[in-house]
Amino acid sequence: MQKRKLGQLRLPQGLAFMLVWLCLGMLLLGFFQEEESEPITPRAISGDGIFENQVRNIIDGQLVEEKIPGGKGCVLWKDTEAFFVMDLGREFAVTGVLIEADDNDDYIIEYSLDGEEYFPLVTFASGLGETGAGMDIMSNIAGHPHSVLPPQTEAVQARYIRLSAQGGDQAFALAEMQAWGYASGEQEAGDNDIIQPQGIQGSGSFTNNAELMIDGRIPPEGSQENSADCVFWDNLDTVFIIDLGKTCQVSGILIQADGNDSYRIDYSVDGGNYFALCEIKQDMGENEKGMETICTLPDHEEYITDLDFFPVQARYIKVYVDFGEGVFSVSEVQIYGKDLS
Repeated sequence: MQKRKLGQLRLPQGLAFMLVWLCLGMLLLGFFQEEESEPITPRAISGDGIFENQVRNIIDGQLVEEKIPGGKGCVLWKDTEAFFVMDLGREFAVTGVLIEADDNDDYIIEYSLDGEEYFPLVTFASGLGETGAGMDIMSNIAGHPHSVLPPQTEAVQARYIRLSAQGGDQAFALAEMQAWGYASGEQEAGDNDIIQPQGIQGSGSFTNNAELMIDGRIPPEGSQENSADCVFWDNLDTVFIIDLGKTCQVSGILIQADGNDSYRIDYSVDGGNYFALCEIKQDMGENEKGMETICTLPDHEEYITDLDFFPVQARYIKVYVDFGEGVFSVSEVQIYGKDLS
């Protein structure tokens, strides 16, 4: 029998066509999934129970050395009733999670939309990682170098991610927890109305009345940072707190500030615990000098694409500088969103 050479092998035309489109579709699906799924920046983290070290370690983006026992940079606990809840700030389609934890315990991760009813998401069982002992990075994220479980078959809708632990030697340690996914849902009508603040308070040394920040007037772009329309200061300890009067859904921020410095905006519900909302980085705008207007809303003419922002519930907005030299200045801060009452 004469053998057919590889170059002579032919597939039916229709089958070949279908295979080409199937391969192309799979490639495109992988591309879009990779583009959509990325680490979600959480807005808050809380812990319930007895534990050691700052709970903020869990979402600070800092990993510790693998294989070593949990210690500095980790949250440590022994109580199986303890748990930690990460608030993503709004609803996301969650496609996977990553943790760095002690490898010889079971870490149970659940998800919720309302913070009340939770559903199983994934469990990283004892010994599942690669180190065999000590701290280990583990994920169920498709294509991730530290994936130790099959990836999720579909995204889940979640705002809250809860972690607890059991089993093993009950000496639990967690250095990092990340949720991966993409934004889900659309803003409702009225989400982008300007919220009129109840008042503003400044602490530290500054020039001009802090009320200028919330008077609704925006000076021309490039205005002098030490003009009568601005509140300006030269001390990194100076802080301004805007009180919205009640808890609101904050969907956007506009700020006009001196473009040569970096400004931080935090938010709080109770006025005691503040969490990062967005950072206006030095030279982020278009002006070479003077006052620069920047907005987080995509449909606003002063929108800046580099801003990391998504909606949160807040009553208090804190404005301050964490980097810069010379004179710091803000002429206006406007908060967009809606009243939740």
